[in-house]
Amino acid sequence: MIVPSPLAFCYGRGCLQHLGRVAALTFLLPVLCGTGKAAETMDQAVGRFSTHLLLLWQKDPELSKVDPPQIIANVSADTKVFGGCVDVVANQVRIEVGGTSYCPATNTIFVVVDQLRPLYEAFGPVAIGYALAHEYGHYIQAKFQIKGDTKLLELQADCLAGAILGQNSEAAGIRQADVAAIAQSAYAVGDPTHGTGDQRSFAVYSGLGQSAELSCRLPDMAKLANNQVRDPRFGSIRSLRSGGGVPVTYAPRGPHLRTISGSLGL
Repeated sequence: MIVPSPLAFCYGRGCLQHLGRVAALTFLLPVLCGTGKAAETMDQAVGRFSTHLLLLWQKDPELSKVDPPQIIANVSADTKVFGGCVDVVANQVRIEVGGTSYCPATNTIFVVVDQLRPLYEAFGPVAIGYALAHEYGHYIQAKFQIKGDTKLLELQADCLAGAILGQNSEAAGIRQADVAAIAQSAYAVGDPTHGTGDQRSFAVYSGLGQSAELSCRLPDMAKLANNQVRDPRFGSIRSLRSGGGVPVTYAPRGPHLRTISGSLGL
């Protein structure tokens, strides 16, 4: 049986080219992320954040009622999965994983490390946390049968990623300086289908509890998709900096942070 395509923050071989544009944003790196190479490897980051996501599943009163996702790390884009999620392109069945994605049919998050490497190299280990949390957001949508326009679902998954990363942020090793890197990672993968960079980064900020205006509910994501947000920080990634070029700091747990399920009004 043909099942829906996997849900991903950036999917397929075209995504690898898309993430190649991350290098064009490096003018912000000294301001947003500090200097120096991250000591944590990609594999370590995948393991740390995967473990954290599963602990959050156990603690959330609504998520704990449904099965947790399995997370399969270190697969390649051309890894073939027979009998699970498949995609149909130009009347051809494609069975390759393609990119980091959530497969509803098997309740599996596939982690394609080569695809995520540009984000890791540009923004550090916390970018891996963002990518995994985004796919975890798609898991939540599937489990609670949230349906809608693709762009709204992608923005909601970004918002949920913020809510996820804001929970027990200290235990996850997310520092204040990492918040801007999370938003910059979301900005870097913006496109017309998944949401512009400005929309995706603000969705993450909203999930982190930085906005009193937006929750992660689809009506709020529709406001964001239609650029109807009143918050003056929306519309420019440079709003992460003050006029003097000093980083604007945001706590990982924003003043309006909700629980993961609470951010959906559950």
